[in-house]
Order: sequence, then C-alpha cells, then structure tokens
Amino acid sequence: EEEGLSRTKLARSLGCSAAKISGRLKLLELDPEIQELVAEGELPKSPQIVDAFAQVADREARVELAREVARRRTSLKGIVRACERLVERIEE
Repeated sequence: EEEGLSRTKLARSLGCSAAKISGRLKLLELDPEIQELVAEGELPKSPQIVDAFAQVADREARVELAREVARRRTSLKGIVRACERLVERIEE
C-alpha cells in the first residue's frame, strides 16, 4: 500500500482475491532460504507455512527443517506438525 495501491485494487487488477494477495505477501516474512524453496516449488505457497515456521525461533534450525521437509516432499499438514515437534524438542 506504500505506493497507493491497496491489496484489493491489486487483486482486482490481477483477477484474484485480496486474500490471495495477502497470503503471497505473507510469504515474504520467511527467511530468504525458505522463500527460495517456495519459489522453486519445493515447499507449498501457503501462508500456513509462514505461521508454522515462525514458531521455530532458532533461525538455523528453521532453515534446516525447511530444507529437510522440502527434500522429503512433506505435505503442508506434515510441515506444520514437523514445526510443532521441533519447537517441543527445542523447549525441552
């Protein structure tokens, strides 16, 4: 919205929903290494993965996990579970 173009206007001009625009923008919150995995199609383009990986405070562990789940072609649900398990292990 900095340049005066709202998500709604952008969505309208692109022919998609504002929610989709918001979801794609949320992916920019990921570490660059994880963004690259998403861009390459190794991880799903879902805002849910942003929330899942955001739970993992340790950057190195987060990126390592992202690479591992990408290598294994883990489902979105599996990625969320893997992040939750990693957080539990780190907190122990």
